[in-house]
Amino acid sequence: MNQFKDDPTFIVMGKLITLISDQGCYGLNTVAYIDDFFHYIGDEHPNLSAAIFTWQEINGRLLTAEEIKQVMLDNNIQLGEIDDHQEEHQEITQEN
Repeated sequence: MNQFKDDPTFIVMGKLITLISDQGCYGLNTVAYIDDFFHYIGDEHPNLSAAIFTWQEINGRLLTAEEIKQVMLDNNIQLGEIDDHQEEHQEITQEN
């Protein structure tokens, strides 16, 4: 069970990634909680892009375009949907 129920949690390649963020003096202090470990990711907004970035850093590889599509579906984000996630999708696909 997720002990951080008020923080955004995303599914990336079958892993739950919870992003915990707090505003500090010099920007956001964001950590990702995955597999019972905390990973500091710095001044990042707690969104799907940050969750994907964390997974890629931990696993030492980039997600393919097909994997990104699956991650978006797993998180109930429709491809081409015009909403808050559209900018995230563009950022992610530009990296690949």
